[in-house]
Amino acid sequence: MLSFTYADFADPSELNLLGVASVTGDNVLRLAPGTGGVGGAWYAEPQFVSVPFTTSFDFCMTGFLETYYSDEGLALVIQNYREDALMGGGQGLGYSGMLN
Repeated sequence: MLSFTYADFADPSELNLLGVASVTGDNVLRLAPGTGGVGGAWYAEPQFVSVPFTTSFDFCMTGFLETYYSDEGLALVIQNYREDALMGGGQGLGYSGMLN
């Protein structure tokens, strides 16, 4: 069974960071800053997912009421569309309109 673990994001070389996504100075993956924007991160190597698999992750959302645009949502998306796929933000959560 495939396995990969990120204790932190000190080395994000196996990820495709898209849009405003970045790794902070303290090695945290930030998909979007509190000032708005659309960001995403895909594991760069395609994975075989037609058999059962498990996943787990920890996340933190901050800045909920600081601006209208901050932290509108989070989605775990499994896609086979494109390695640079990042669709519209807001209610689209970065994947609305993505074909699979």
